[in-house]
Amino acid sequence: MKQNFKIKIKLVIIIFLFLSSINIYSQCWNKVDGGHWNSFGIKNDGTLWGWGQNDGRLQTTSSVPIQIGSNTNWSNISSSYWYTLLQKSDGSLWGWGDDPFSSDGPNYGSTPIQIGTSIDWVNFIAAQYHFLAIKSNGTLWTWGVNQYGQLGDGTNVNKNSPIQIGTSTNWTQISGGDRHSLAIKSDGTLWAWGANDFAQLGDGTTTAKNFPIQIGTANNWAKVEAGELCSFAIKTDGTLWAWGYNYFSQLGNGNSQTLVVPTQIGTSTNWVKVISGHSHTLAINNNGKLYSWGSNNWGQLGGGGNTINAVNNETDWNKISVGYTHSLVLKSDNSLWVFGENYYGQLGNGITIDLWNPTAISCPTSLSVEDLYNSQLKIYPNPTNNIINIENNKYQIDRIELYDVTGRLIITEIVNKNNFILNISDLQKATFILKIHTDKKTQIVKIIKN
Repeated sequence: MKQNFKIKIKLVIIIFLFLSSINIYSQCWNKVDGGHWNSFGIKNDGTLWGWGQNDGRLQTTSSVPIQIGSNTNWSNISSSYWYTLLQKSDGSLWGWGDDPFSSDGPNYGSTPIQIGTSIDWVNFIAAQYHFLAIKSNGTLWTWGVNQYGQLGDGTNVNKNSPIQIGTSTNWTQISGGDRHSLAIKSDGTLWAWGANDFAQLGDGTTTAKNFPIQIGTANNWAKVEAGELCSFAIKTDGTLWAWGYNYFSQLGNGNSQTLVVPTQIGTSTNWVKVISGHSHTLAINNNGKLYSWGSNNWGQLGGGGNTINAVNNETDWNKISVGYTHSLVLKSDNSLWVFGENYYGQLGNGITIDLWNPTAISCPTSLSVEDLYNSQLKIYPNPTNNIINIENNKYQIDRIELYDVTGRLIITEIVNKNNFILNISDLQKATFILKIHTDKKTQIVKIIKN
């Protein structure tokens, strides 16, 4: 009895340390970006992850991050509702996804495929149904759906591969919305083209343009951001400007009236980042403070309202991204915080309940107390819906035990072979602790049941 008590206490301590390590080692994210009802991210180790609704880019709908492929050299990412653009550390550009409602755009499929052979891309954006990219020589390239002239080549013909726009070699910033495009040149001038039914181009009209036009005469634009049907830009003096569709008060001027030309929002002169999606907007100032405004039906503001409001008093926010109605924010320590709609698990916290305040997401990994027998032990899939394959090519598995996070034994199985299939289809969605015993050592691994 005393021995069993010691074993249980030891297990509880290990589980406590194990779960604590989830928070200790949560600073693992390099880049994240929101899709429609899903999210994608690149960890510091160069691996690619996704979670939320499976629109063809994920193997399954999942409320926790699942690794995509085995590559460890992903460096940058841009996602839209149905598409993702990715870059590897060698500079190559990759496409992923497909528009489920139309065959007009490229079909990149369920796994990333390389786009051309160029390795000199320095900036790229996956807009709603079209793509924009800049090469190291400052040239601008676009492709995808072109119904409203959003590619900027002077036509309305779709293109399935990148084409150069004009001959200018001084493009520095790009962004794309639902059907429009924005860009800044090295001389600080602002340019726009594409759909303009909600004045999202900012030229004072609602007429679409299928080639880049300069917006105003100012030459001190520093950053640009296209929302779904609206636009934002930050000048070199730190002021924030907005125009276009404003039904959800996503422009931040306190009302819902459309703005037909770039209009300064507030009087602050310390804005450094802004991003906008379907109906809400996030921004960060140079103090590292996070602000939000627009629609908050699902908690996607994390606080805030129709006018610009601070999400909280923290000052270490660093990178921002939004999906359709959810938000993802990285802190300066590379930890990921999420809030908003979570019906499909797009927040990645293992549940499907909307979050109204920023909540930390632990790093996805199959952690163990020791190394996994130098990769001899294989446990997959993890997360899982039904079964877990357990394989050890080096040692025979004597028995396995599955515990909940309180230390309660749920399942025990005698194995006495090198592989075993554990069926957990009857268990509720939760995190479990799997103990694998061999005659050499005992391994402890976190298991997530979707």
